[in-house]
Amino acid sequence: MADATIVFLDIVEFSKRPTSAQSKIMQGLTAEIKAVITPFVKESQDRERQLVALPTGDGCALVFLDNAAKEWTFNTILDLLMRLQLWASKFPSSRDIIELRIGVHVGSVAMIEDINGTINTCGFAINYAQRVMDAAGPRQVLFSREVFLHYVGERPLEPFIVPIAGNEPCDTEKVEIKFSEPCEVVAKHGLVLTVYTMQVSPKLPWLNGDQPDSKDLVFMGLTELPKSLAGPYGERLRKAEDVAFVQLTGERFLDAHEAGDVTLGTKLERLWVFMPNPKSFSDLDQSADVYRDACLRAIPRWQALFKRLKVDYPNAALKLGLFYRPPFLGASYFDWEHPDGFIHVSPYIWNVAAQDCPGYELQWFGSRPTQVYRAYVHGLLALESETENIAFD
Repeated sequence: MADATIVFLDIVEFSKRPTSAQSKIMQGLTAEIKAVITPFVKESQDRERQLVALPTGDGCALVFLDNAAKEWTFNTILDLLMRLQLWASKFPSSRDIIELRIGVHVGSVAMIEDINGTINTCGFAINYAQRVMDAAGPRQVLFSREVFLHYVGERPLEPFIVPIAGNEPCDTEKVEIKFSEPCEVVAKHGLVLTVYTMQVSPKLPWLNGDQPDSKDLVFMGLTELPKSLAGPYGERLRKAEDVAFVQLTGERFLDAHEAGDVTLGTKLERLWVFMPNPKSFSDLDQSADVYRDACLRAIPRWQALFKRLKVDYPNAALKLGLFYRPPFLGASYFDWEHPDGFIHVSPYIWNVAAQDCPGYELQWFGSRPTQVYRAYVHGLLALESETENIAFD
């Protein structure tokens, strides 16, 4: 295994361009990269390899190897990043301007021989660098937390000075490179990345120094239909210490619990149940009578369950609250105040059974939940604050 700094880049919306345009763009990109990396790819019997270049179809991965033969520096990489973004802004295209997104990471890689007999690399660090790049927007360069600490962490107040090739398109020959505050983004498979955006002073129109839009994206999974209270849902329920249900009646859960198909966990500390007050249907037409009657039927069943739970969980906070707000959706909250918290949301659809209404799942990844996740928690707390507890009335 070898330590390396990986630069992963691709061309935004490359696949949407005609084949002839793709060929022209890749030739230009390859030439620009070679202008920087050529001194580091030559090797002989008495000289270690310094760099491995991996084409990816719509971009490339450049693996700068950290070994005794290393002649490149971090400024070499910064210079490459600036040259590539400047090149992209000036390269003519038949459709529109070319925009690059770039991710940089540091880690260990394995050297292998590929199917063509050439030197290649593999390993988690390569995949991680691609995830950092995936989080970047057009004209952005993102650095992983690892590469930031490796190169910048010991001197965060000292900007790097990098020359601008050809003194264009700004009025200074050099720029200062700094970095944004860290932010968290969620990549594929729920991988949470802490990233830093590369910034320059003075600002340049061809480099986006804002934090990536991906910081506001939500990792969301769709639930299989028909929804089942068993399986993964039931497993989460058994492991959760805090559980809250927002629902029309919850009769499906009550039936499943009485049948022993779902159970609450042994460490239950809090169970909140919120449902519409039957009186909230009084001003609607007769078609709402079925919902009012269902609520009237479910309330004593919940109260009976809470009475039993009070014996099994004497220290748990148990609440049954009735709200007057329209029941826009159903939701199940599991450990919502802690990392790895989970919210299942299921909007109601007219004339569709609850188990057949498409739902989605939100999960708290990283050190701080997303804005969307926080909004759903805010709604839950609003219901808790505006309802009285009738669990034991």
